[in-house]
Amino acid sequence: MKIRFLSSVAILMAFLSLAQADVDAQKDRDPFWPVGYRTEGTLTQEVVVVVEPEVEVKATDQKDWEEARAKLPRPGGIFIGAHLGSRKMVDKMILGGKTYYVGDQVCLTNEFVAFTWRIDTISFKSTNYELSPVSAVRVLKEVK
Repeated sequence: MKIRFLSSVAILMAFLSLAQADVDAQKDRDPFWPVGYRTEGTLTQEVVVVVEPEVEVKATDQKDWEEARAKLPRPGGIFIGAHLGSRKMVDKMILGGKTYYVGDQVCLTNEFVAFTWRIDTISFKSTNYELSPVSAVRVLKEVK
């Protein structure tokens, strides 16, 4: 009888120590994790050093501007509507799914150069618009 009691006590103590370990583990557990989710321990982050490649930098000339301008999408529409800020009726243009007004800037990247133009005029009557170059900035080529 005494042996049975001692073995029962030993089993109960083992069960309680396992339950206590589970409670301690739950204290460190994020309550928003799914039930049964266990962390992998300490996660390490791999650091990758990226070295900038040698890029041949050439000056942009008129030919580069013309090539980039040719790659601009055609306007989806030119129309007259209320300006969002002043509520005055002005000519607007849809280019690449966005609405542009006179004075806005349009940017396009061509051959790793970001070209920026300013919209000088938008004409609903002649369905035409004019752009003037603002800047051309070389962007780095993505390293693979």
